[in-house]
Amino acid sequence: MEKVSVSMRNRSFYIHEADENNTILMKNPHLHQDYEIYYLLEGERYYDIQGQKFKVKENQLVFIDKNMLHQTKQKKGVSHKRIVLNFHGQFLSDGAQGLLKKLFEQGPHVVTIPKSMVRKINQLFTDLLKEYQKDTPESYLYFQSLLTQLLIDSRRMLESQQFVSSARPLTSKHHVSNLLTYIHSHYHRELSLSMLASQFHLNEHYISRVFKRVTGYSFTEYVNRLRVAEAERLLNETDGSVQVIAKQVGYKTNVHFHRVFKKIKGISPNQYRQK
Repeated sequence: MEKVSVSMRNRSFYIHEADENNTILMKNPHLHQDYEIYYLLEGERYYDIQGQKFKVKENQLVFIDKNMLHQTKQKKGVSHKRIVLNFHGQFLSDGAQGLLKKLFEQGPHVVTIPKSMVRKINQLFTDLLKEYQKDTPESYLYFQSLLTQLLIDSRRMLESQQFVSSARPLTSKHHVSNLLTYIHSHYHRELSLSMLASQFHLNEHYISRVFKRVTGYSFTEYVNRLRVAEAERLLNETDGSVQVIAKQVGYKTNVHFHRVFKKIKGISPNQYRQK
C-alpha cells in the first residue's frame, strides 16, 4: 500500500510561494487538518484529490477540504509558480465560517480567475505573503481580514462558473485516508483501535499493521503527535491554561499530557510557552 504523508502544523495559518526550482517533490499523497488554497500563477500542474484527477492551469485556484488526501505532480517540461495557503477553520471569525461549506466541504473545486479579477487576487496573495513574514502583534487580525476577503471573492467566482467534476472510485489507499480523516476529526475525544475497528468494520490487527506501514507511526504514537501539534498551536495562539489545553486536545489528566508533550518536544508545555 502506498505511503501517506501527514502535515501537523503548530500555527493556525501558513503561506508559501515557490516555483519548480524550490518546490518539494510530493512523492506520496498527503493530508492535513487545515484547509488549503492552491494558487497557480504560472504554468500547469496535475492534481490528484481524493481519487479525482485535475489539470490545473495558470490563474486557477484549487480549494481542498481538511483531511482530504491529495497530491500535486509536475507536467513534464512545463515550469510553474504557485502559492499554497493553509489555515484552521477556527482562524476565521464566526461570520466567515459559512464561507467554508461552499468552497471546501462541497468540493474539491478548481476556480478560474477571470481576467478582470487577476490583479485583485494577485494583490491579496501578495499582501498575505508580506503580512505573514512581518509577524507583528496586529498581523493575526490583518491576515484574517485579507483571508476573509479572498474567500468572499472566491465564492463569488465559484458561483459564477461551471465546473467539471470527474469523480472516480476510491482506490485501496483511501482506506487509510478514511481512518486518518476520522482521527483528525475526533483526536480530542477518546480514541482506540477497537473503536476504529468497530467504526470501519475492520480488524484491529489489520488497522495497526497498515497504519504503521502507511504513516510510519504506530496508532498511539500518531494520535499523540497530532494532539501535541494542536497543543503547540493553542499554547502559541491562546491564553488558555495548560490544564485546559490538555483537555481540549484529548488528555484526561494533566500528568499524562505533560509526560507525552515532553517526550515528543523535549520540554514541558510551560517551558514551550515561555520560550
